[in-house]
Amino acid sequence: MKVADGKPSAEEWDDFEAKTSRTQLPSDIWRTVSAFSNTSGGWILCGVAQHGKRFEIEGVENGEKIESDFLTTIRNKGKFNHVLHCEPKKLSVDGKLVIAFKCRLRHR
Repeated sequence: MKVADGKPSAEEWDDFEAKTSRTQLPSDIWRTVSAFSNTSGGWILCGVAQHGKRFEIEGVENGEKIESDFLTTIRNKGKFNHVLHCEPKKLSVDGKLVIAFKCRLRHR
């Protein structure tokens, strides 16, 4: 990852994805979870919008629901062939709630 002027350059990150997720999980989040679990893992930040190379903290409105929906789905063998391992972490950034999920490489 390159850092210019103290800020990371978005195109250098292959283990990080921002998702708006203000009130619900976006449908494309599961593609990201699958990709991370089949590679070296990565972070998904819910409540962060990406505009080109810039990131904007938007926050999530109902953190408990976002976290619960995410964890319930990754443990659902109807959605994925294996139980996936992602750890949630709640962060307060500029007074807004961001939920970070660290998705780990699936052991084979």
